[in-house]
Amino acid sequence: MVYGGYTSQNNYVVDVVHPLYPFNYSHLLRNVALRARELNYARINLKVLSNPYDTLYLDISTYYGELYLRNLFIGTSIDTSILTRYLPDALNTFDYHISSTYLLDSGWYRRTMTDSLVTKMDDTITISKTFNSAYDIPLAPY
Repeated sequence: MVYGGYTSQNNYVVDVVHPLYPFNYSHLLRNVALRARELNYARINLKVLSNPYDTLYLDISTYYGELYLRNLFIGTSIDTSILTRYLPDALNTFDYHISSTYLLDSGWYRRTMTDSLVTKMDDTITISKTFNSAYDIPLAPY
């Protein structure tokens, strides 16, 4: 699932440094400057040796909300590599979490671990994450 600046374009997001102006539903526009920021690639190597919850989410987002990506992994064990996107020169949050019905039914908890990275303009970054068990992900209120 990709949410990037309210657009279906997966490669660019709105540049929040510059103000946004409404076009009042005009269909004929001339001399309009558009600014966007290109997303770079992130290769995520993820291993979860034991996952009794069967589902793990990886959400990638930025502080100002220009980018929000959700990746879903299903299985009692996970050993995969994916290629996803991130916003360079910005604080990117990689949130690994489990929000299963079992946890929500027991007092609205979830298991969550967050990594925050400020990345440069690298074409591709590589992140490797290994959990021996999903129980290693700390429990937190929802």
